[in-house]
Amino acid sequence: MKKIILSGLILATVGLTIVSCNKERIKSNLETETNSVQVDLRIKEYINESASDDLSKSMYTQLYELTIPFKNIMKNGEYNESIINYSKKSWNNSIPIETFIELNFNERSNEKLAFTLLQKINSKTNLASYKKNKTDFYTYTPSIHVFNYKKANYNELPIIAFNMEISTDIRGMEDYEDCIIAWKQKGDGTYEEIILDEKTANEITNPIFIIDNAQDIKNVSPDNRTIDVVENRDNPQNRTISTYSRVLDQYKISQRYDNSSKSEYSYELIYIKNGGGYQRTGNRTEIKEIHKNDLNTYFTNDFSIYQLPIIGNLKGFDIFTFEYDWWASNKTLRLPGQTRWVKVKMSNSGDYYQYGYVSLASWNWTNNFNTKGAVKIQRK
Repeated sequence: MKKIILSGLILATVGLTIVSCNKERIKSNLETETNSVQVDLRIKEYINESASDDLSKSMYTQLYELTIPFKNIMKNGEYNESIINYSKKSWNNSIPIETFIELNFNERSNEKLAFTLLQKINSKTNLASYKKNKTDFYTYTPSIHVFNYKKANYNELPIIAFNMEISTDIRGMEDYEDCIIAWKQKGDGTYEEIILDEKTANEITNPIFIIDNAQDIKNVSPDNRTIDVVENRDNPQNRTISTYSRVLDQYKISQRYDNSSKSEYSYELIYIKNGGGYQRTGNRTEIKEIHKNDLNTYFTNDFSIYQLPIIGNLKGFDIFTFEYDWWASNKTLRLPGQTRWVKVKMSNSGDYYQYGYVSLASWNWTNNFNTKGAVKIQRK
């Protein structure tokens, strides 16, 4: 595979023979013209081969089609700053495509055709009926998620992607675990197709704009939007285990959401205080990368919940386990019947595994939560 150096970092190009599962069916870099915008049939083919079901295929296809006019618009660097600034004020660090058009469309601009096409495609995009499984129903808003909103430099050339993980089940892509396809703009306004991983995305300052199925804010209780997020990012290994200590004693997952071979099984907490009130941790913790061949396999190694000792006066905590996707915008999770919620980076709102409330009142107890798999939490 050909490799190139970009900004001192190694990124791999996605060639035709890599993103096409069946090379014989696509022998050249075919493109078709649709409303003056180029649609890359390699990517459409790749989506068809990668998607696990028709609903995923529909989601990925619609998000990809939105990237096409968006890339043409972003050849003009004047829009970088407005997108980044909006994302910094947004609860999920995203700007709805409809809002982006309203704020920036100009009849006299050189990007009028691309804006018109983006508006047309966006108006036909329907992400409202997407079901990830048989029980969960969610509505989404097509949006531009700014992955690196804190450090993105709007003067640098952007990288554009869409919310779809590379499938490591496809021959030739086995080494690209937890990566996405993206396009890096070059100085002449053209784009270079690249593979982007989390480490690189965290290091570079090029704005990373990801066309995403953002959660509709109307589904989030207004009372919870202003509650502060408590960020605890000290080294877990340096924390002293106190009487609040709890461990994940056993856990398993019964389904997977990733296109890659491993699921990043993670948890987030909401601290419930004595006397009322609560705080979110704002700090995802990975429990284990679970291989696709280990579905329904119990893991019995103790995994300490490290955040508990540094928060005093606790009554208990809500715990949520989920599939972490670094490139995705935040989606919310909450216990049934509760208004308090936590935001986590998931490709889809249904990509959770288990959830429950754990009381710290008793000394000897075990909590078992069985949703999509199982997790046992106990005092040790």
